[in-house]
Amino acid sequence: MRKLGCLLILLVIALLSVELWVFLLVLGWTKSVLRLPQPEVLGTLIALAITSAFGVWLCRYHLRLLPLEVMSGNLGHRAVGFLGALLLVFPGFVSDVIGLLLHVPFIQGLFARSAQTLAMAMLRVGMKRMFGGTMPPGGFPTGGFPFPGGFPGGFPGGHLPPPDERRRPPPRIIDTTIERDDPPKG
Repeated sequence: MRKLGCLLILLVIALLSVELWVFLLVLGWTKSVLRLPQPEVLGTLIALAITSAFGVWLCRYHLRLLPLEVMSGNLGHRAVGFLGALLLVFPGFVSDVIGLLLHVPFIQGLFARSAQTLAMAMLRVGMKRMFGGTMPPGGFPTGGFPFPGGFPGGFPGGHLPPPDERRRPPPRIIDTTIERDDPPKG
């Protein structure tokens, strides 16, 4: 596991180096092509800030729809889109281009099956850790709840327990007086 962490750190350093190199190329391009006396640093930084803000918005969008995709079993496209949004948040032009490409439907379709397999494997590992390592092939524990207060053999009679009285809202009491409006007799 230690080797994997070192490899990940070296990969991040390499990505940051490539991003810095491309940033300097873009600054040189703005100076030579646009014939500016100084490189346009502020405009380039504003462009990076806008793409990062757009990436944060896309991350929130994909995260909001992620549980629905997990339940429907179509997690692949959403996972690829979320990865693309994360790459947009990462500062740099190379990661922005890759992040935008991962939002093209054709490219999402190419990587959707692999992303689905990887995401479901990660969910399975997380659920095994959450439920103590006893997982049936279907993915959810059987025979009751693994947390304190659960019935060891499931609910008695196989049905859900009655609602907790403490969670029920108090009854509404409406106090009224009765007035009669009878016409006088006579």
